[in-house]
Amino acid sequence: MKNLLKFSILFISLITMQVKAEEFFMERGMGVPITDLEVKKVYLTKNCKVGVEIANHNVVRYPQWIWNVLINKSFLTIYKNGKSFKTMNFRDIPKIWHLRNPNGRLFVSTNVSVNKTTRVTARVDIERNKYPLEDENIDNNSKTRYLKCHRKSLDLAVKNIYLDNQCRVVVEVKNIGKRWLPHKVVTYRKPDSPSIYLYRNNRQWGGRTLWSFANVRYRLRPNGVLVYRSKLKVAKKTKITAIVDMTHKTNDANRANNRLIKTLKCNH
Repeated sequence: MKNLLKFSILFISLITMQVKAEEFFMERGMGVPITDLEVKKVYLTKNCKVGVEIANHNVVRYPQWIWNVLINKSFLTIYKNGKSFKTMNFRDIPKIWHLRNPNGRLFVSTNVSVNKTTRVTARVDIERNKYPLEDENIDNNSKTRYLKCHRKSLDLAVKNIYLDNQCRVVVEVKNIGKRWLPHKVVTYRKPDSPSIYLYRNNRQWGGRTLWSFANVRYRLRPNGVLVYRSKLKVAKKTKITAIVDMTHKTNDANRANNRLIKTLKCNH
């Protein structure tokens, strides 16, 4: 009798939940199941990728047939500065099942990168005019934020070019970023290895690879300075150009300061 009573109570509970689901998912007189998707947050992950928090304000767990329609007809789109950048179908989003539960929340990590200040919009949509789902409130389907990456980055800058007391060109390179040189700078020993190049009156003179400097990673630690004393001698007025990492092998954050031009003359 006790088992029969428990079974009866469970059966009644299931019927009650089904009735609630039907009442919630059916608009009056139209017979169209409804839901309410909301973009709660737009943010950057530690790797400066766009993350999105999505909420679904359903009050009961979705029946399977409605859930199948929802994940196949719903999309997440990321916009950067007003232009569509990436669209993801719900069925392709990991752990999408979190949204099936009452008041479900889902945190989506995308591969959309942000560096400088960018206007990022995340929008969720149920494909329009596709029976049997409609979004109850489309006003909360999108959220916009201005995002900027603040992760530590490497930034090599040519800070100075001058002549020593023997009128040979000396170049100072400083790491004004907050990240150390990658190990590959020392281990990658090929013709396009990161180097310091010198040009004399717009003609390439030569240079030196970074890996050839002793303790180069320590020398170019954050706020560290590397001094390159070349054998290039200058007598009369000469335009000298110094460029660091011209082959772009160090993931430098700012290429604009990788070069410096100065006109030098030996006064001896």
